[in-house]
Amino acid sequence: MYPKGKIIISGHTITQEYDETGAVVKRSIATNHLFQLISHEKEHRIEIVSSASKDCEELLKACCESLLQSKHTHFGIININKADDEYNSRICNANTIILIGEPSEIYSFFCAGFLTELVYSTYLTDENFTLIGINTAAMALSDLMIGTKKAEAGLGLIKNCFINLPFGNHSDFKKLIKTVLSHQNYLGVNINGDMSITIERGFKTLCKGTGSVMIINAREVSSKSLKPFKRGASLYVKNLKGQILVDGSRVDLRTGNIIKPDKFDFNLNFTNRNSII
Repeated sequence: MYPKGKIIISGHTITQEYDETGAVVKRSIATNHLFQLISHEKEHRIEIVSSASKDCEELLKACCESLLQSKHTHFGIININKADDEYNSRICNANTIILIGEPSEIYSFFCAGFLTELVYSTYLTDENFTLIGINTAAMALSDLMIGTKKAEAGLGLIKNCFINLPFGNHSDFKKLIKTVLSHQNYLGVNINGDMSITIERGFKTLCKGTGSVMIINAREVSSKSLKPFKRGASLYVKNLKGQILVDGSRVDLRTGNIIKPDKFDFNLNFTNRNSII
């Protein structure tokens, strides 16, 4: 059974403007494009699930402003650091859920409230349901996510993929490659810059934005070619594949293969159109 719901993963969305001295004069977060695919029906309910950390405050504010600009007024904020008996029912009734925060905190929140099964069931059966993961929060959507020392359990909505989104000046790209090599049936999905991917039916993925997506595929790597990882050393692995995707690219997350656009049918069948009767 293919999921009827939709997942949107958004990469880094913060832009900064500098003066002649190099000082930041303007800092903004562009989130409007994330909500173009959300229903504008009056009763469409949106819940933003976020931690209360300072890193999330700026992004949370930008999301709320973008929702209002997009004429979405039926939304609420769920603070995962505060207990509330109404959270479960609010998530149960949500048509769209937006995730902001650390992936481990997002995972713990959903597991503690027994919400993982509920959200997954809605994702499988409701074609109007959308789940949006912004920046690092999106990493929690996979069945496994990159941990500090090893792969850790995720929410399981995306199968057989490790999601990686660099944050600030920090990137775990090398850790992503090492994790994929240790779990060769998994793909690595690295999202850079202002890029979003939309996943439908659980595997059909469309890239939108000015950034890029790197797909890492180690399924043809022989165990004989793998050597122990050494910290700080270069990594060379035979048959390790990588593909760079840009705006408009489509990929199958089951195989890592590019989905080619349907060919236009040039057979216009004019044979009998000008016949004289």
